[in-house]
Amino acid sequence: MITLIILIAPLFFIGRFFGELAFEHNRNRWGFRLLAIGVYLVTYFIVSFVVGFIGLSNIEVNAADSFAQVQQKIDGVAWLALISAITLASLVALILFRILKSSWSKNPKSGVTGDLLDR
Repeated sequence: MITLIILIAPLFFIGRFFGELAFEHNRNRWGFRLLAIGVYLVTYFIVSFVVGFIGLSNIEVNAADSFAQVQQKIDGVAWLALISAITLASLVALILFRILKSSWSKNPKSGVTGDLLDR
């Protein structure tokens, strides 16, 4: 349950910040919110899969180990995968935020809000 909360909390803030950035630069707020959340989730799942696979392949289980000891080793790998995936996914989202902010500041979109007949 706590891992789900840890995963969902950054989604709220990423969507909020990307929506505000898009609004400031006259871009589609929902489109860029969904783009940012999608980038975060894809990065999260790729990193957690890779770290989990590498971590689980390096666990040594002896015949003398009890079930609790094996479970403790697996839990350690799961937490490592969770923390590294959240960190790297947040970093990728931050890099995307900086790239979009820099690009949109250099190339502003015109804020024309009327019909051609109104001019």
